[in-house]
Amino acid sequence: MVAPTPTVSPRERDVLAAIARGASNAEIARALVLSVRTVESHVSALLRKLGAADRHQLASMAAGLVDDVSRSPGGIRGVPAARTSFIGRDEEIASVRRLVTASRITTIVAPGGAGKTRLAAAVAGEVADAFPSGGGFVDLVPATPGSVAESVASALGVAQQPGQSLEATIAARLRGRSLLVLDNCEHVAESVAGLVSRLAEWLPELSILITSRERLAIPEETVIYLGPLRSVEDAVALFTERARSGGADLDPADQPRIAGICERVGRSPLAIELAAARFASLGFNGLEVALDDQLRALAGSRALSQRHRSMRAVVAWSYGLLARDERDVLARISLFSTTFDLPSAASVAGADVAVVADILGRLVDKSLVQRVAPGNGPARWTILEVVRQYAREQLDESADHESTVTAYVRWAGTIMGRLLGRITEPTWQDDLDAVIDDIRQAIDVQPGAAERYGLSVDAARLVSMRGFTDEAVERFRAAADIAPDAGAEFAALIQAAAAEHLVAGAGAQFQALIRLADRMGTHSSNRDAAGALAVIVATRFRGSNFDPPVDYDELAALIGTTRVGAGTEDADPAQTPPDTVHAYRAVARAWMSGSRPQEVELEAASMAVDAAQAFGDPALTSAALDALCTAHAVRGEPASSFDVCRRRLDLVSRMDATLPQTAVEVVDAYRAASTYAVAVGEIAAAVDTARRAAADPNVTAHPYAADGMLVTALALAGEHAETQRLGEILWSRIEAAGRPRHAPLAVPLLAAALAAGLSDDDAGMRRWRARAATMTADGVLANSPNLAPWEAFVRGRVALHSGTDLEEALAAASVDFTSGRFDGYAAAVAAELAMRLSEAEADELVERAAGYTTHNRWAAASRERALAQRAGDTAALTEVAECWARIGAEFERSATLELAREV
Repeated sequence: MVAPTPTVSPRERDVLAAIARGASNAEIARALVLSVRTVESHVSALLRKLGAADRHQLASMAAGLVDDVSRSPGGIRGVPAARTSFIGRDEEIASVRRLVTASRITTIVAPGGAGKTRLAAAVAGEVADAFPSGGGFVDLVPATPGSVAESVASALGVAQQPGQSLEATIAARLRGRSLLVLDNCEHVAESVAGLVSRLAEWLPELSILITSRERLAIPEETVIYLGPLRSVEDAVALFTERARSGGADLDPADQPRIAGICERVGRSPLAIELAAARFASLGFNGLEVALDDQLRALAGSRALSQRHRSMRAVVAWSYGLLARDERDVLARISLFSTTFDLPSAASVAGADVAVVADILGRLVDKSLVQRVAPGNGPARWTILEVVRQYAREQLDESADHESTVTAYVRWAGTIMGRLLGRITEPTWQDDLDAVIDDIRQAIDVQPGAAERYGLSVDAARLVSMRGFTDEAVERFRAAADIAPDAGAEFAALIQAAAAEHLVAGAGAQFQALIRLADRMGTHSSNRDAAGALAVIVATRFRGSNFDPPVDYDELAALIGTTRVGAGTEDADPAQTPPDTVHAYRAVARAWMSGSRPQEVELEAASMAVDAAQAFGDPALTSAALDALCTAHAVRGEPASSFDVCRRRLDLVSRMDATLPQTAVEVVDAYRAASTYAVAVGEIAAAVDTARRAAADPNVTAHPYAADGMLVTALALAGEHAETQRLGEILWSRIEAAGRPRHAPLAVPLLAAALAAGLSDDDAGMRRWRARAATMTADGVLANSPNLAPWEAFVRGRVALHSGTDLEEALAAASVDFTSGRFDGYAAAVAAELAMRLSEAEADELVERAAGYTTHNRWAAASRERALAQRAGDTAALTEVAECWARIGAEFERSATLELAREV
């Protein structure tokens, strides 16, 4: 007995193809827009399913399971598999294939039932090799005008990137020679036309194939009209094959009667299939009489074309021949806009699973329902679109309509609850994509506002986690519009504002919060308006680069107004019951406690932490701890700031990962922890933090955050090859985004320069330094207060390693830099350079470095190495090497031991 082929999900298939190409987990995560942890889960599942001993064996097994592993992830994703042979369309396939490879935009236009989808799928399968960058096949039947981009992103397996529109993320995935197939576009034609026009403008190598009942009428569109089957011979062949598959016994002498039936239904492929499915039970006489009756009943309708009347007549006839239980189930499941599984069908049909399974089998036999999951995968079904439309009309006119809609909405709520509980599982995203269109539809058909609020919030949380951030903004806003009370409205709008931060930065969140405060101020109670104003203040003082700038006095006036209705602003937090407004206000007051932004007073920050902890919101507590971290930094206590950052990271697992506010907070928590780990010379902690960040989907969704942290930490740890490899990935993402002038990105790029220089790659070092310079406003690293000491350190450390350009490096590193993350590094390398050169100022520079040794373990070890080297003390150098080992700087440990051997 041959063992069944293991079931590999589409996402696992993408991962398997990437493994076969030699990609690392981090590279796969970036390509597929997943977290590293999720990729690891997929790899583990594949090892188990395929029985592979290791990753190497997994890669060798991929060839038999993935069509072309040389393509980008997934090839042309989502092309529907052919269930039966495709008869009578050879000329059309050749024509469309030729147009797709030569034209930018090709549209197949035809009425329902003509076989547009089958033709598009056949062509996509045949031309895949001509599109090495892959692409996707998108069924837009369930899409609405507002969800076309989301449907495309789901089909491509991508998610919106922070600071980018979803369309821009889609464009990034389709860069290169790609094919995008948009199927069934007529009901969303305007939205599709806009998306297609923009993608065609941005992507000169992209080809787009469209199927629709009408042309889009956009530039560069080539239209091919798909009529009925060209010949009666093709029609007879189709009928014969389908009837025989249903158990009919046909004789060649029957062909004239078969031809008559095919002509009667306009040679429409779908109508022929429906008629053939009934032939075994009705025979020629029954089939001819039934079709005569149906066609005559619709012959007088002038609102429909002859072909449309024929198609509708066949569907109505086929529907009417169903048993009562078959009609009932088909009408009820017609609510599903896309595929569905058996439990879902049973839930909406209001019947036992076993009963519905039997009925679905009968409907499949009658060609009214299709089973779409191949092999031994989880079974899913779909209804042919023209059949769905007819069955939905029957449901809308029946007494079962209201109860069925209620069951459908209840199903959607249950599914969302389950998915929200599964967001750590590797397959949750694929499972959401399978039902998201029905979730959207269920929210729209639900009449009760109170019920819709909960559904809308849950849907917003899911699409936010899925990476459809623009949609999350709109869904949180929609939930606020139907909120049952002011508190619920406030909660939804706070999340909408946080989602705007994910899309366009803190400035966008700030403006959204200003609007929120105005809106909440219209309520009879001002408590939520006070809370909104407090969040505004905290957002402004924690963020930067606001456009337009916000005046300090204006913010002071805003925080004053938050006293309205609060009543607890001066109370002792320990004596105050947990309260939303009090907690938000305490955090805001902490951020405004100094004379200037970012000058937080320690006492105010401590009170904010107490208030937030009493309230019990881990995200708000994290914001309060951020204020405390800043307060310690202002006091020159970076080690205390680092300890506070670790407290923030402990809160990450307690935050609700499905909320945009959590995503904002988590990214900042990792950023701060990594920053202060480097600032105090805790390199092992910096690497650990960066690796944790790289496994968190909230961080990996950001195009640079995880990369930047890890590149910087690994450079200092001495993992130079990995630093440059990840640096190249980071640089490719920067280039894909148009090389934005964002000075913080120069930090990891300079770290890559350090790795190159310490690997004796002078050309590589120059290249990385030049790249870093392009991130600054004027292209000069030395003009940036934050970057100047870091660049000086990089130059100085490489000079010590190579023994060249020591004087120039010393001159650059011995400057009195602005206090920050890297001035201690510059001071330490300056001391070592001066000692190496036996400069007169060496003692002075060693003394300056001593000022950093209490709070920067790198500076402490570097200074001790300089002193031990000057003294020629082998034992001291060996002891210093152990200091480097303890902080996780392996290259420095080895370099110090080498110095000890030379003494």
